[in-house]
Amino acid sequence: MDTTLADPSRTLLPPTPPVPASSLPLATAGLRLGPTLGEGGLGVIQLAHQDLLGRDVAVKRLKRGSTTDALARLLHEARMMGCLEHPNVPPVHAVGVDPEGTPVLVMKRVDGDVWRPGGDLEDDVRVLIAVTDALLHAHERGVVHRDLKPANVMRGAHGVVYLVDWGAAWPAGDTAEVAGTPAFMAPEMYAVGPAAPSMDTWARSFSRASSASDFEPHPPTPTR
Repeated sequence: MDTTLADPSRTLLPPTPPVPASSLPLATAGLRLGPTLGEGGLGVIQLAHQDLLGRDVAVKRLKRGSTTDALARLLHEARMMGCLEHPNVPPVHAVGVDPEGTPVLVMKRVDGDVWRPGGDLEDDVRVLIAVTDALLHAHERGVVHRDLKPANVMRGAHGVVYLVDWGAAWPAGDTAEVAGTPAFMAPEMYAVGPAAPSMDTWARSFSRASSASDFEPHPPTPTR
């Protein structure tokens, strides 16, 4: 029995080709690693300070003993984010390894809170407009996020909205494996097939519904 979709809150990630860590450059030069900000399926996110530029950044580091596939996923996320230039998408600063050879992704630190819909309606609308703008930009660049949900929307300094966690993103039109968070996945995402912007539209609709009421999304029954 396939239990990969049993937990609707779990994010499923697509497989990607292996890449040797030995081919990656040093990405943490000039960084002083600080406390852990969070932890996900691929690794941990740490606060770091870049002395030369006098700024804080976020560093996603793979867990010790991670597989080659995990490295490929990290690089895939970096490529998907790296091709985007939008004020509501955190920019990537570098990707490579730390002095110990651990693969890392260095990106903007979003100092804020996860969006929790259902509060002030005008505020929820403002957040959704920013998210929609970010998605339109990604779709114009040929990228489908595929894991849009309130937990992947953050509000940083000065109220700027950020669409984060691009680990499940995929080039539009390319065949993609099952990925995303089941509670927000469009029906066609439960089977291997081409990634499409409509997948993000579906998830955005569920996010909008949850912001307007006590609606809780549930995964659709996959077709067989």
